[in-house]
Amino acid sequence: MKSAHDFFVFKKWLDAPNAAFGGRNRNSLVPPSDKEAYWRIYDELKVAAEEARASHPDAAKMILRPKMYSRERGSRGHRPVDLWVSICIKDAKVLGYMPQVYAIASERGLEIGFAASIAEDDYFDPEVKERNRAIIPFINSKLPAPDDVLAADLSRSLSQQGGWHLNRKTRLTPVNEGFDAFASLRQMLGHLKDRGEETGGGAICRLHPTNKLAEVDLLAEFKLALSNFGQFLVQCAPTSWDMTIRNAQVEVESVELPPTPAPPNDDDRRKKVWAEVARRQGQGSFRRKLLEAYGGKCAITNTDVCDALQAAHIRPYKGTHSNPVSNGILLRADIHNLFDLKLITVEPVTMKIFVSPRLKGTPYWNFDGNKIALPDKKSHRPCDEALSEHFEASAGARGSKA
Repeated sequence: MKSAHDFFVFKKWLDAPNAAFGGRNRNSLVPPSDKEAYWRIYDELKVAAEEARASHPDAAKMILRPKMYSRERGSRGHRPVDLWVSICIKDAKVLGYMPQVYAIASERGLEIGFAASIAEDDYFDPEVKERNRAIIPFINSKLPAPDDVLAADLSRSLSQQGGWHLNRKTRLTPVNEGFDAFASLRQMLGHLKDRGEETGGGAICRLHPTNKLAEVDLLAEFKLALSNFGQFLVQCAPTSWDMTIRNAQVEVESVELPPTPAPPNDDDRRKKVWAEVARRQGQGSFRRKLLEAYGGKCAITNTDVCDALQAAHIRPYKGTHSNPVSNGILLRADIHNLFDLKLITVEPVTMKIFVSPRLKGTPYWNFDGNKIALPDKKSHRPCDEALSEHFEASAGARGSKA
């Protein structure tokens, strides 16, 4: 790297406070020479990434996403931070610009590779954390299966090239927990797809320490990473249906409920509080019963990540009388949404899953024709009458299977 000699700034300003680069009515602690060192690193990353993208066979499908960085003011908070650039697929904004081929420059040196998604604990904003949890199922469902030909070919390539680490997330070093967490690509993909990683993560990277950076051909490293993982980016591209579902989720998430009028007196206020507590407890009890009945696994996807599972009502919720276990199915959050939209339903006689043809070309279509997992206790199994009502109400969305 041409900017290898500039990496000293990361360690020098590692603990710099906010506004160290200066700001409104504040003088900069970082001298102009060090600001230029940061900029040379950032500029070299951007130029190499863009050249690698432009030379890739699928360049037209990809975009460069550099960190928002000012030559004079630095990053958010006007302070020195890690510098990064990433390459992702067009339209990936709906999935948080993930997955991506990325490079991160820091006091650790240079990290370059592939990230399936960003780990939740790398975000500080609670709203961003929630958004991250919503998109993780979309991303993980699109990743190649452990036995996929693409995964097998990549596994051989990584082994032949050497130096690749399969980590739980980005920004790790050999001393961190989660570094080399997976013994093989097969194991990593199996973890992400079968168990899921509801808080994000999954990274394959090479690390170049600061004392070796002068020997690194940055453009060659970017080209190698894109050659390895470009097909992963293409395969994980959001479909029009993904965008429809995510936009609908965002719309629901952004709805602001009207403020509740203040009760006229303390007695009414207490009644309102107790009513709300009773409602919440009823729903919580319903979910706990379904978790127990279904062994803590989604009846359709077999996902066993507790935080991703929801209690889906077959007949709409109309009070605690709607909460017998037989009126519910334990479903993963995204499957629950599609079930409520009548885009996924269950035939009550065969217990086969019917997926709307509108979901063809999405990972959800793979569940069509499968049977749902049922509780061991017959009394806990879905009510035939309720399922029949849901199945009939889904007729328009099911359409023709031909």
